Amino acid sequence: MKHNKEKYFQILDEYFPFFTAIPTEEEQASIQDGEMSFEDIKEPYFKSVFREWLDRILKSDQMGDAIRFLRERLNMRTLEEQEQLIGHVLAACFLASNYKELGANAPEGKRKQRKTHIDKLEPVLNDLSKLQQSISKLNIPIDPHYASQNPFKENQSPPPFLTPEEYKIVSQFLKPYNPKISDPELSMEIFEKVLSVYHKLVKFKLDQLEQSASPENLSHYFRETGPLKYPKKLSSSQHSQNPELNGLIFYLALLFRQFTDLNNKGGWLTRRTGAMPTTGEPCHKINADFVNATFFNDKIKKQANNPTQTKSELGELDENSIGQRLLPFNSDKGVEFTSW
Repeated sequence: MKHNKEKYFQILDEYFPFFTAIPTEEEQASIQDGEMSFEDIKEPYFKSVFREWLDRILKSDQMGDAIRFLRERLNMRTLEEQEQLIGHVLAACFLASNYKELGANAPEGKRKQRKTHIDKLEPVLNDLSKLQQSISKLNIPIDPHYASQNPFKENQSPPPFLTPEEYKIVSQFLKPYNPKISDPELSMEIFEKVLSVYHKLVKFKLDQLEQSASPENLSHYFRETGPLKYPKKLSSSQHSQNPELNGLIFYLALLFRQFTDLNNKGGWLTRRTGAMPTTGEPCHKINADFVNATFFNDKIKKQANNPTQTKSELGELDENSIGQRLLPFNSDKGVEFTSW
């Protein structure tokens, strides 16, 4: 069976419109050592991963049968459109099987990132509060030039115990020099005001993060699992350990419905996000074939140590189980596909 791999690569590019070339670990080391530059990188990292994945997956009997069955069943459009569909299906299978590695901005990652930020900001805010209280009790001036007997003058060299960068920071809090009054002093009053503003900014950011994590006021990230967005809070049991599986099932049905909707003549693929279309056919059997070839093919699946994705734990999905999984994804339920 011949495959138009170049076409598949072009289609994969559509899922990474914002990507620049990402260096491999070896390339990163060469760049740091000055042996090469970013301009020397031939292609984005995800393309080399996709190439290796294609070489493995297209040798699989399961994937070969799935593609053959798709061509036999979904032949209502031109050969070029069929190849386009196969390219999008393979891109989706690749992105789903590598979701955890490539989905750096996936909702799970953002949830974890927000939790990390909250944990880090809380002690910062506490320390800022303590510092403000200490400063408010301090009634003596602090002279950054105590090591020098010379009064402060414009363009004066920084004190020897301060670096130029440190001096630039400190100088913002120096009172204007007046030789008739005294040498300059570091104004703790001004410094306290700056701290107060910074305290408010940190507190505002922390409040935002905590509010978004609150069940009473969820942001959409907390209603997502994998690439799917749900209209309400999910229970702990609904948060699948491998949400990319449901994401792939949903996305393939979204593709197949558009491809089989013959009223869509201008171009069969009108969108790649949003709610499930109500027209066209979801093609449960074809969907199941590609899902099984992606996640449950023992010959090519190298992640046998991942219990959430092994054939022995979950078993292959059939047409009925795919249909049951798609039931909650009807458009009137408000479930939407976001992105890989």
